[in-house]
Amino acid sequence: MSHTIATQKIFPKMLKEPTKSASQIVEENNWIQESDSGALTEFVNQAIAKYPEKVIEYKNGKTSLLGLFMGEVMKLSKGKADPKIATELVKQQLEK
Repeated sequence: MSHTIATQKIFPKMLKEPTKSASQIVEENNWIQESDSGALTEFVNQAIAKYPEKVIEYKNGKTSLLGLFMGEVMKLSKGKADPKIATELVKQQLEK
């Protein structure tokens, strides 16, 4: 769960529904961050496959394109991808 989800979504719901725990609210609203490398690898592969020309540019030194791939991974995962793990997976795939 990201800090943003905690401060902007969970805490306000806890105030409205004080009988529910934070974990109950997170589960009910499907706000659990995806950190399973298998699932994340699939998102990474899809993101990289979508932009073959950008992969070439990245490999030729345009490392700022990492943000493009990460944006696509986050979109595919509906914002649930753990950014640290996803970034490492994207880098690993692009540097093959």
